[in-house]
Parts: sequence; structure tokens; C-alpha cells
Amino acid sequence: MKIRFITFFLFLSLVMFSQGVKNLVVEYSMVQDENGANDSFNEFLISSDNENLYFNYGKSNAVLSIDQVFANFDLQKLNYVIKRENSGDIIESGWRVLPKVEFIKDEQTVINWKLLVDAKKILNYNCNKAQCIFRGRTYTVWYTMEIPSKIGPWKLSGLPGLILEAIDSKNLYNYYARKVMQNYTLKTPDKFNEFTKKMEKNPIPLKSYIKIQNDFLKDLNRRNLANMPAGSIMAPNQNLREALKEITFEWEIFPEKL
Repeated sequence: MKIRFITFFLFLSLVMFSQGVKNLVVEYSMVQDENGANDSFNEFLISSDNENLYFNYGKSNAVLSIDQVFANFDLQKLNYVIKRENSGDIIESGWRVLPKVEFIKDEQTVINWKLLVDAKKILNYNCNKAQCIFRGRTYTVWYTMEIPSKIGPWKLSGLPGLILEAIDSKNLYNYYARKVMQNYTLKTPDKFNEFTKKMEKNPIPLKSYIKIQNDFLKDLNRRNLANMPAGSIMAPNQNLREALKEITFEWEIFPEKL
């Protein structure tokens, strides 16, 4: 009788595992409010005991749920992925500035948060306010200790609760949680699993990748300047990466200029 019970328990566990793993899933809108454009992108956080994944999917201004994404998953619509390891290090998929998609290892720096007394509700969760400067951008965020997860959208992490909202002081990169699902059973597509597994193989250091990216941006600016009317000049002392999420880095003495 005991053997039958153990066999049944193992069978039940396998069936449950094959159907999906229970996760914390958050659906975010990443809004770029540049020059009144107000473009919105679908971004998703999947957090489990094994790993944390954050990704951007699809075209702008077309709201999708995580179930809709995975029901009709198209790898070509996967714009970027961030995979956070248990060590705190991050592996991410990079810009297509080379013939292939590069995978990058980012040794995550500790974000110095300033905790504030302000409070409000988001999606019926009690939230507290915090601010930080991370890689050249100032973020004001709202996090909830009712969900004791130290992560949030993109690379923002380290608070005593899940980040539900993050606002860039220049309004270029803003994140708003649309929906939070706890203990959510999620079946991820094979192509998505294969891609995230592939990310672990020989990622290049972030510092090396940023040099490649900066060289690409400098070349692009030179070509743009060559196509402008004679006598045109670029704005002096403008930061090369001003429009990107990460403007400056901890290893730089001075940021790259145009």
C-alpha cells in the first residue's frame, strides 16, 4: 500500500510539473514619453525559485497578456531578455549591432536606494516610495512589501518588496505594473526555454559589449553628420548614450561623448 502511495505521489508530481511551474508573474507597460510620443511596450517579469526572467515582446502600443504571448509565441518578436542568476549577476540579450544576437554578462552593482515616507496604492497593494540613481538615470519607484520580492522591472532591484512602478526623471523609460499574479501556473514555450538556456553559453562581459555598442554609435553619428548640410555640427559635450537606458557605468571616469 505504501509503495502504491509513493508511486501515485511521484506520478502526480510529474503531471503537475509537465503542466507548468508556479511563478510570480507581473505584466508591465514600459512607456517612453519622448516628445509627446508616449509609446508603450509589453514587458513581463517571471520569478520562480529557480530563476528570474524579464523580457520585452511585440510591437509598441498593442497590449498583450502573458498568456496571449505564450499561446502564439514568435521568437522574432522577443526584443530582449534579462535573466537574473541566484548570484545576482545578470545575463541579457543585447542590441543586434553584430551579425548575431550577443549575450552579455552584467555583474550587477548594488543600487543605493533612498527610502521615502510617501505611500499610495497600486493595483490594490499598499506601496512605499523610493528613489535611486542607476547608471546615469534617476528613478522614482513605488514598491510593495506585501509581495516580498527584491526585484522589479528591468534591472531595478534591491528593495524590500516588489517594484510596481518606476519613473525615469526624463520620462524616457517608465514602468507601470498592469497585473500581478502570484502562484501562477505558467507553461513556457519550448522556443522561449531554448533561447533563455542558450543565454548561459559564453556571454561576453558587459564592459566589452558596451565598447562595441559605443563604437557603433560613434560610427552612426559620423554617418549622420556626413549626410547633414555643410557646416552642421553635433551638440558639444553631448553624452553618446543620452537616449539609452544606461548612460554611464561604474568603471567610467568620464562618460563617452559624441
